[in-house]
Amino acid sequence: MLAIGTCSAHGGIISGGENRSDACGLQFDGDQQGGLLAAEYRSLSGLPVINVAGCPTHPGWVVDTLLALALDALAATDLDVWQRPRRLPASRPGCRSTCRKRGSSRWPLYRSRRRRSVCARIRAPITR
Repeated sequence: MLAIGTCSAHGGIISGGENRSDACGLQFDGDQQGGLLAAEYRSLSGLPVINVAGCPTHPGWVVDTLLALALDALAATDLDVWQRPRRLPASRPGCRSTCRKRGSSRWPLYRSRRRRSVCARIRAPITR
């Protein structure tokens, strides 16, 4: 199962603030496991929900992920802690440390339902 886009992967901007709609991702609520599906959910292939986040999602990331799945070239060990394929630029280490918007009062963080600040995963320096 694929969650394509930040809203389906993590709940997106709609899940910030008071979140009156109870928006969440398929397997994550912000950066915490436990969205619409249980954290233990696995597909018939044994994989958790694969998150291809972004707003908008880069079409190349979607095609690359679908191709890897079709070729049976994607295993659970190929996913990062947010269940994104490590081969995608958005999941490479150091993203937050190079974020131009980090520390800016305009784009810093959003609040999860648990009332703590979490990264909005804008990925501005490396998202196309």
